Amino acid sequence: QFETLSKDTEKILSDTYATINFQVANYEYKQKQEKEQEIKDYFEEYKKSLDIDFIKFEDTKIRVGLSDSKISLKKQVKDFIDRVNTDLATIMLQEHKEEILVEYKQNGYVLSTAISTVINRIKAVEAQRIADENIKIQTEATKQALDNFRVTEQEVLQAPTVEEKQEEILTLRFTVKGTRTKLKALKEFLVNGGYEYE
Repeated sequence: QFETLSKDTEKILSDTYATINFQVANYEYKQKQEKEQEIKDYFEEYKKSLDIDFIKFEDTKIRVGLSDSKISLKKQVKDFIDRVNTDLATIMLQEHKEEILVEYKQNGYVLSTAISTVINRIKAVEAQRIADENIKIQTEATKQALDNFRVTEQEVLQAPTVEEKQEEILTLRFTVKGTRTKLKALKEFLVNGGYEYE
């Protein structure tokens, strides 16, 4: 009888303990949910007051615990939004603000990294542009040199033609008197000299 009573009592206590634990856990969960919702509402309200629409509560990486005070949590929210607001003001002063803002949103709101990433990217693009320009200039120079070489080569291959001046052919008529031997010698002279005669 004692053992039965003892087991029944133990079961009642165990069930009661489980019920109390469940109720406490449920209460703590609700308390945490209410606190987290209040902090999220504060986040939304404060970011709206500064006209910042792209950040989310998850970006703050704030974990709401049951033991955390609302004042402490709200201060963390305010500090985060204030930092983002200051970063945005700094970005607006930069030369490449649009690109920096895109990078800032993508990298998790780290201003220094966003600026250095964009500047390095622009430097790399400019260096590539200069390299491409130099290659283009060198290609043009090489092409011009080859064209000049071809012209010179053609000039060398095409030797200048020298026009030979031909002497004017004249006709001279005269009568020669002499011995047969002398006239024969004169005829040989004319033939050997390339003269035309009648």
